[in-house]
Amino acid sequence: YRDEVLPNVAVRLKGEYSFRPVDDKPSWKLEFDELVRGRRFHGLERMTWNNAIQDPTFLSERLGYRLARAVGLPAPRAAHALVYVNGAFVGLYTNVETVDATMLRRWFGDGRGPLLEEGGADFEPDALDSFEV
Repeated sequence: YRDEVLPNVAVRLKGEYSFRPVDDKPSWKLEFDELVRGRRFHGLERMTWNNAIQDPTFLSERLGYRLARAVGLPAPRAAHALVYVNGAFVGLYTNVETVDATMLRRWFGDGRGPLLEEGGADFEPDALDSFEV
């Protein structure tokens, strides 16, 4: 980040519909504490870079999360990132705060939750069985 270099960061591709191979602008998960236990980067354990292939404006995530936070709902922070790999420009990404214990501590005072993971369903009464704590 700028002049900061953080070695030994675990990186993996992510996504379901948005999944792309490494040569086709993938989304990424970075884990700063996977290889060096307890390490943080600007207070974060993890970072998510979304490729925004479903949103050519690169604004829907940022605006949606900002609106949710503005009305007091727990939502990740988001920014834009110009991503380079080994000095080569990969593209513009949406840098979204990973929904994990760090984010939960910011909203709820501890890292325990509530945090639900969906199994491909919308958050509505008929689909509640699709969500896991």
